[in-house]
Amino acid sequence: MTRKELIDEVAIRSNLPRKDVERIIEGAFRQMIRALKRGDQVQILGFGTFKVKDRKARTVLNPRTGEPMEIPACKVTTFTSGQSLKRAIR
Repeated sequence: MTRKELIDEVAIRSNLPRKDVERIIEGAFRQMIRALKRGDQVQILGFGTFKVKDRKARTVLNPRTGEPMEIPACKVTTFTSGQSLKRAIR
């Protein structure tokens, strides 16, 4: 499901104008991104938890040449699904 499809589906099911739903969803995403940038986790009960983790620098082999190459440390976003979501998709 794309962002557009999500907005369209929520607009249809809620009987709200698409522009209003788009503003609400975009606002929610912006707030989630701000929280993750601050280092907070975003927990949506019944759905799951988003967190930012630090990934260490590591050495890997270039698949094309076989030469070792260094991948720098970075931050990655992780998602852990909640129990309700796990049960719903079984």
